[in-house]
Amino acid sequence: MANLVSKIKEYAKANGVTDIDFFNDVKVQSIDGIESIEEWNIDLTQPTEAQLDSYEDSANATESLVTTLNNRRNEYPDIGDQLDMIFRAGLGGDEFQASIQAIKDKYPKPSE
Repeated sequence: MANLVSKIKEYAKANGVTDIDFFNDVKVQSIDGIESIEEWNIDLTQPTEAQLDSYEDSANATESLVTTLNNRRNEYPDIGDQLDMIFRAGLGGDEFQASIQAIKDKYPKPSE
């Protein structure tokens, strides 16, 4: 089940609002696990619960995508390591390899 913030974002996006400040524009509260809108300060009609519920599927899809992207980001090697892999694989072409090699030569690894 999508959280209220995700549904509000989907509702706003569908109505042309792409940036919401959840500290000033819209304040959401959770009491005993039940989320509700505490304050609504944007130039868009405050949605009813039924309107927000209609965005359940798209909010779930967005939450799933965000989770996937965060998991990938956390699992990817450091960008420096990725560039080193590309360099070692020879996939970057001569110009790329030469630019990386110049930096490797300028800052060689200490002797192990």
